[in-house]
Amino acid sequence: MKLNKYVVLIILMALIFFAFYNFILKNQIQKVKELNLKIDEANAKLDELLNIKKNEDKIKSLLDENKNDIEELRSILPIGENLPILLTQFNQVEEDLNIIFNNLNFVGGVSQQGGNISSSRLMVRDDYYEMKVTFSITSDYETFMKLLDRLENFPRVLGIRKISVSSQRQTFETEKVASHNYNLEIYIYSAKEP
Repeated sequence: MKLNKYVVLIILMALIFFAFYNFILKNQIQKVKELNLKIDEANAKLDELLNIKKNEDKIKSLLDENKNDIEELRSILPIGENLPILLTQFNQVEEDLNIIFNNLNFVGGVSQQGGNISSSRLMVRDDYYEMKVTFSITSDYETFMKLLDRLENFPRVLGIRKISVSSQRQTFETEKVASHNYNLEIYIYSAKEP
């Protein structure tokens, strides 16, 4: 009978342990597993957010650099819808006549003076605006006359208001070539204020 008491006691202890495990300990173990899983997910999210924060700082830095580049570009070029077309047309004239426009300057939009960016308005007329464009070239007289002919037929040119000429003689090996420096001020039609 003593043996039966021990067997019953062992079976009773096993049942108590089984019940304790199934009803109390198993739920706690499952909760711990779920919490560990949530902690792992939270750590992964935290790593992702930290990575995003690092990238956000880099992106902000790049955006600031781009803003500076855009402001620098706007200080050189006026704002306008047709400006790329206008620049392409000027570039085409340069290529066709084999000249270079020096100090090409558009007056209107924004300009930069000593690091400060300021806006300058276009000249207002009755139903349109005028944009002043100044530039200089160095060429011979024949090329300059071809340029004037091209400017007369240039789209949106309202008029040439100023031409100044300075001359310097350069001696090459066998012949003298007269080279002139021409400064021009022309006015271009603009439909609206940039």
